Amino acid sequence: MREKKLLIAVIALCALIIIGWIYVGVIAPYISCRRAERAIEAVKLPEDTQVFLKTRAEQSEVNWEHVRGEKVVFCENGTEYVRLFVEENNDPEKLKYIRVWSMDTPDDMSIYAYDRMGSNPVDKETQKKMLFDGMDKYVKILYQYPY
Repeated sequence: MREKKLLIAVIALCALIIIGWIYVGVIAPYISCRRAERAIEAVKLPEDTQVFLKTRAEQSEVNWEHVRGEKVVFCENGTEYVRLFVEENNDPEKLKYIRVWSMDTPDDMSIYAYDRMGSNPVDKETQKKMLFDGMDKYVKILYQYPY
């Protein structure tokens, strides 16, 4: 009887360890990435902006563990106009982890990095369009949350 209880306790402990491992390795990063996407989508942008590259988020370990999300929009008025609009028309608490950058800002951790585009024909066309229109008109809405 005692051996049976011990066996059940060991199986329960193993199940808890496996559930914890699945949560930490799969579920928690998924939830964090969805939170990043929702935070980016909740940012009020000027009406004359157009989504150029859709919202994406990923867990990263570059330099430190963090969740990073990005969306690229096109705006004729440029990055500074979008930055000022975002700061004036959004709750500061919502902008805690949000940054507004020009697409040509150097960034080695970027999801949408201009320098890394060009690996396939679609990306090469995107690069050409961005250069033709002017890089300052492409604005990156960035969410970065450290663990």
